Amino acid sequence: MISKKKLVVILLIVIGFIIALVIMIIFKSSPYSRPITISYSGEALIDFQVKAVLNKDNFDYDHVDNNGHQIRFRDTDKATDLSFWREKWKEGNNQESIFWVKVPQIPDKGKIIYLYYKSPKYKSPKWDDASKMWDNIKHLNIFGGVFDYNASWGKNASHSREMQHRLGIAVTGLTALLKSNGNVNNHGEDLFDYGLAEDYNGGDAIGVAAGYTHVCVLKLDGNVDCYGNDDYGEAEDYNGGDAIGVAAGSRHTCILKSNGNVDCYGDNYEGQADDYNGGDAIGVAAGYFHTCVLKSNGNVDCWGKWWQFDEGPEDYFGGDAIGVAAGYRHICVLKLDGNVDCWGKNRYGQAEDYFRGDAIGVAVGENHTCVLRANGNVDCYGRNDYRDRYGESGRGQAEDYNDGDAIGVAAGYAYTCIFKANGNVDCYGKNDYGKAEDYNGGDVKNPFRKYALPEPATNIGNEKADLRLGFLEFFR
Repeated sequence: MISKKKLVVILLIVIGFIIALVIMIIFKSSPYSRPITISYSGEALIDFQVKAVLNKDNFDYDHVDNNGHQIRFRDTDKATDLSFWREKWKEGNNQESIFWVKVPQIPDKGKIIYLYYKSPKYKSPKWDDASKMWDNIKHLNIFGGVFDYNASWGKNASHSREMQHRLGIAVTGLTALLKSNGNVNNHGEDLFDYGLAEDYNGGDAIGVAAGYTHVCVLKLDGNVDCYGNDDYGEAEDYNGGDAIGVAAGSRHTCILKSNGNVDCYGDNYEGQADDYNGGDAIGVAAGYFHTCVLKSNGNVDCWGKWWQFDEGPEDYFGGDAIGVAAGYRHICVLKLDGNVDCWGKNRYGQAEDYFRGDAIGVAVGENHTCVLRANGNVDCYGRNDYRDRYGESGRGQAEDYNDGDAIGVAAGYAYTCIFKANGNVDCYGKNDYGKAEDYNGGDVKNPFRKYALPEPATNIGNEKADLRLGFLEFFR
């Protein structure tokens, strides 16, 4: 018979073994964490996206699954999950990974957030769901080679300069790109020597529009600087101080003002440069010889004429438009349900409707149309015959883009440009004079994120096991 003393010893050994086993299990199930120090000095930032860069020098990839799906980010309290989006994963010799993390508030002296990984019981939120990360992605609108968005487009429109972001593209020998530093980069030959190839280096650009032979830059102070051909007065500056948008057509320019009206100037032979004074305009698109305004009630008013045709463009009364694109002789409307309605000349199929329900943007070129989809791909249709004649890439202007990283698209005169999440631009189609060259500077302004001067910097700290969370995981 076992004595009470031996029984107590055996019981203590068993309890000790169980405790050790629990500790081992807790340790094994404990996620690893690393502090991310956000260094910043400036006014407090709200819902700001910071970039976290991992590589083999600051991160142990052996402690995470091969796909990185167990990675997540948490706020300073180590409990609140943060939305994030993965730009790339373990690329190159340095195994670089880039994450964009949306931080609810960054004080004027910076803060610390946390990177968590490894825990087998934790499945991170879908990291490629851009709608949870980027601002207003469902309200992206691309029109006339210029993209723009406004969170309040629809029945309760507001006019905020800070929400105007565009990618401009010319329709002859030049492409204009808005950069994150407030400058505009132009590339391509200035065929007619109009001064189109000049860059804008004012540092205050928040938008750019490119017409047939002129370029206009929307500035932070609500004015617009234009340059290029001014035969019809289309390249005159606007100094009203209330501009929140600009569109450039063939030979006319239109200014969207903060009071919901639109001032146009330049060639008005077909009435395309008439002003709009309805007070409810929240977007403007300038085509070849016509102009359209997106109204706060979800309708679209258009005026002018189709080029070489007597009739003019029709209005749209569906009440669900969140974007409008005006091109050579056709118009497309981006609708709230993710579809696109087009009308006008349809010789090449460029005015066909789009019905997949995942459209978040539309761009209209000379005789082709491109639809930006929520999955980061682009579907194009219409004329596609410049593949072999000018496109060095062998891709025609209406080719689809399927790399899954598109966040913008612009369609010009027989060529197309894709704005990618990494800040670069891929172009294809007619490449005479170098207008369809790719841009790999990585600094084209992202229309879905905020910017600050100076930009917050992040530093990845040392790894440690979070036993507290491991304990919670064990008893979950």
